[in-house]
Amino acid sequence: MNNEVGKKLIEVVSNVGKEKNWSVIRWITAENNYRARSTYDKLANQTQWVTYDIKL
Repeated sequence: MNNEVGKKLIEVVSNVGKEKNWSVIRWITAENNYRARSTYDKLANQTQWVTYDIKL
């Protein structure tokens, strides 16, 4: 996904969230996804959370 498409997607979801009075929008990405993260860093605040999975 290019940065403009990602930015537009986040913008649209944010507008829906505002209309529905959501308190937060959250997503995850790979640590090495530098291209997307450069966009995310301009639009949102990175949190302190680290995620874990158990494969079943």
